[in-house]
Parts: sequence; C-alpha cells; structure tokens
Amino acid sequence: MSTLDARLRDWPARLAALARECRVPGASLAVMAGDEVFATACGVLNARTGVEATPDSVFQMGSITKVWTTTLVMQLVDEGKLELDARVAEVLAEFGLADAAASRAITLRHLLTHTSGIDGDLFVDLGRGDDATARFVAHLHGVGVIHAPGARFSYCNAGFVVAGRLVEVLRGASFDAVLRERIIAPLGLRATGTLPEQAILQRAAVGHFVDPSGAAHVVPVWSLQHSNAPAGATPFTTASELLAFARLHVDDGVAAAGGTRLLSAAAARLMRTRQIELHGSAGAMADAWGLGWELQDGVGGTLVGHSGVTIGQMAWLDVVPERRAGMALLTNGGDAPALANRVRDAVLREVAGVGLPPLPAVDDTLPIEAARYLGVYERAGARIEIVASGAGIGARIRAIWFSLAPDPPTLALRPIGGDRFRLSFPNAATDTIVGFADAAAPAGARFLEMQGRAHPRVA
Repeated sequence: MSTLDARLRDWPARLAALARECRVPGASLAVMAGDEVFATACGVLNARTGVEATPDSVFQMGSITKVWTTTLVMQLVDEGKLELDARVAEVLAEFGLADAAASRAITLRHLLTHTSGIDGDLFVDLGRGDDATARFVAHLHGVGVIHAPGARFSYCNAGFVVAGRLVEVLRGASFDAVLRERIIAPLGLRATGTLPEQAILQRAAVGHFVDPSGAAHVVPVWSLQHSNAPAGATPFTTASELLAFARLHVDDGVAAAGGTRLLSAAAARLMRTRQIELHGSAGAMADAWGLGWELQDGVGGTLVGHSGVTIGQMAWLDVVPERRAGMALLTNGGDAPALANRVRDAVLREVAGVGLPPLPAVDDTLPIEAARYLGVYERAGARIEIVASGAGIGARIRAIWFSLAPDPPTLALRPIGGDRFRLSFPNAATDTIVGFADAAAPAGARFLEMQGRAHPRVA
C-alpha cells in the first residue's frame, strides 16, 4: 500500500456514504499527492443496467475540456503560429457575428478568458461530421454580443468552439484528431476520448435525472452536440486520466509518460496566471480567470481548476500546483454539487492543506431597494424575471440548465451585501450566488450575474 493509499484508506466508504446522502447514482474520485495517485469509485454507472462504477469507468468531463482546448491553443502560441492578442477574424477568416464591430475587435485572449461578449450558451444540432465545428462558426454570423469585447466577464461556451475551430484550421485536422494526437496519445491515456463509439468500448457512465423521491432516471441522450466538443460537449475520461492531464500542467508542460515536453513552461504558467480579476462578481465561478483555468482563493491557498456540466453528468478538477497535489471527481446525477463541495473541501484539506471558501452569509437585516433590480434579464438559453416577493425580491428562471419550465416558481433572493444575493434551488443542498451589475445606474441594474453568466436587462 502506498503512503497516499494509507492516508486515504477510509475514502471508499466515505465517498459511498456521501453519494447516497446526495442521491448521486455513481461517482469516481482520484487524488494525487506528489507522484502518487489514489482512486476509488462507488455506485452505478447506469440505473437501468446496474453496472457498478469502478476507478477505470469513464464519465464526461464537460467544460473541463476548455483547459484541454486552451492547451492546444497554447501549443500553437509556443510554435509562433498564434498570438494571444491577435484578432480572431484576422486569423480565422470565416469568423463573424451579427455585430460587425465586435467581430473585428475580439481577440484570442478574449475567447480564453470569457470576455468576448459573444452570447455564448448556444447548443444547436449541426450533425456529427468533421465539419460540425466549422458549421457552428458559420452559425455565429447570426449571433450578437451581450457586451462589448473585453468589457466584462461572462462565461462563453461559443468562444471555446471558435478557439477549437482555430486549432482545426491551423492543424489541418478535426478537433477530435488534434486532441488525440497532441494530448491524449502523448500522455498515454487509454480511456479518454470524444466520440460515443469510443466510449462504448469503455466502462461508460450515463447521465441521470434524480426526481424528488430520490429515484434515478437515465437521461434520453448520451452527450451534447458534437459541434460543441471544444467547449466540453463530448469528451470523456477517467478520474485518474484527468489527473494525468492535470499533472502535465502541475509539472509545467512535461508529460509524466516519457518525459516529453508538450507545452513550454512559460505557457503552462501563463495559463494559471490571473488574467482577469472577477472582484467577487456575483455568480462568478471563481475569483479570477487565467487562460482556460479558473482560479479560486481557497482557505490556505489558491486552487487552480475547472468544473464541467453535461446532460446528467458533472465533473470537478482542482490542483494546488506548488504542492503537486489535487483531485478529480466525476459524477452522473443527483445533487452532485452538494457531494462535490463536501468531497473537495475534505480531500483538498487532507492532501494540499487548502479548503474551499465558504459562501457569504445571508443578512436579512440589509435593506433591499427592489426597484434597482426588478425586470427581465435574458441571454441565449436563459430568461430570468426578477419580481417583488414579500418584503424583498424573487427570481423566476427559465433556463436550459434547470428543469423549472414552463411555469417556474418564484425563488427568494436573500441579501448578502453589495447587490448580491443567495438563491436556493429546489432539492439542492447548496445555494447559488446571484448579483446585479451597475445597479446604481438611473435605470437600475444593467446585468444579472449568475453561475458566471452575465444576463443583460432587456425589460
């Protein structure tokens, strides 16, 4: 038994107990400390078949893929084929938006830091061909922006599809092929892939919707649209192989398998260097953003990581590079965020001495100037109506990420200060932070921010 195995020997039982409590059908956890890796899993991959989850099971990694896509981009930067502050339209002639001025202004750095302004949660079925990403970029010609490029942060899936298309054009191959050639194969990853016909050769998880009674139901599709692969729609992996990718970055671009350098040390460090401070921006998923990576100020140190959401599956990757420690957690349904908060905080404290920051406390004595916030806020895939509710305000949300339509309830917003509020979703053990930008403007708030997205006020 390795030293790390001995330190974490109670985690198989702990993970299983927490997963049951959070109604998560299946979960896989891998932890690294130095050169050692510990892995365990619990539950089932598919509630219909009852197939057991094991450490070699594959789950979808979702938006953690964005760090892989950024790595492919930075390889091109290393080779002098791209510049971070190059205007995308000057490199990718096919790129354009409904807003011509924004199209000309957007840079590669804007894409990688979610500051492009593209109205970005676009999920359209453009087929399975190798040209799917190209067709997605063509689709953007009818899409607008929700803010001027560089003006603010708003999490943008579409921007990473554009970045993936840049990779395809400059490498002369599909995103799937470049990812395999430039990262998957050099790292010696045997289970990681992007296509369902690859996943079926593995012990593969499916997503689940867990109803209020606790019953798990398999979702009707295995993945999101193929065109969105560079943003995280299709890639899958095991928890241990996800850590092998993380180790590449922890070791500043050198692959543990064979010692091959896949990325310059300068590029690897720049990716985890703070590019944009979010200044506690309400609803943001981090305190700052690097290139691809989220940066979170934890208790005792900074966490470098990313999370991912697909249809019924969620994933988390966290590392503390200076301590060469971290963890990956993959799940397939239930209240996975509640499970992740408890597992991540405990494991990271044990192996890296860094804990998750607590949510700001509610202060119901704070006055609420409701008129500053009331109205309708909308972007692609989400519409949020802020209404008066009792002595305060509430939110009625219709969004692709939540099963609250067609008649969503009014969810109370409880103040935490600074035009920010805590919101509790039904059947979720963890709260979401919601906030309003430019709330002091004469006409009231210009944006509602939630889960990293800026929602412009439209009415």
